[in-house]
Amino acid sequence: MLTDTLTLVIKDVLNAFRYFPQGLLIGLLVAIFLLLFNIRRKKAQKNRIPIIKSILYTIYIIVVLYLTLFSREAGSRDTVNLTVFGTISATPRAYSYVIENILLFVPWGILLPLLFQRCRHPILCTMTGLAASLFIEITQLLTHRGFFQLDDLIMNTLGTFTGWFLYFVISAVFRYMRPTSKKKNKRSKRI
Repeated sequence: MLTDTLTLVIKDVLNAFRYFPQGLLIGLLVAIFLLLFNIRRKKAQKNRIPIIKSILYTIYIIVVLYLTLFSREAGSRDTVNLTVFGTISATPRAYSYVIENILLFVPWGILLPLLFQRCRHPILCTMTGLAASLFIEITQLLTHRGFFQLDDLIMNTLGTFTGWFLYFVISAVFRYMRPTSKKKNKRSKRI
């Protein structure tokens, strides 16, 4: 059962990469816009928008929108399930959906704190993930492009927090490593 579930997750994750070109194209358009915007703000260095992080975030958002909305036919689904863990059954496909819903929002929890300093707070970052997931679920409900499921909200929010936690751990490691490299540079300059 575990291998079947993991096989389905890997297959679906690899399948999501087919939307990468659309995300990259829109990400490059965002990059051009940001370059022009940053050129205008050249003197105010602290107000510049980080271009690479913005491109990654844009690609991620486009892929999520394609996966959850644009790749689905309007009117194809119209079920609402407000039962906690009501969509989980003992099948590999059900477990794969749970894992995929968590994985879908892990990048949200990593990229948002990289872009916005305010979102480095775990509660704020997690709540933005919940809000984004709620937006997707409501849009799916209104357009009949997906099932409105409480489980999706829970798993997406868990994924956001997981992403934030990974961001926190990685940034803590970099902060820990940074002072030692500065000390080495100071010593090497003295010699």
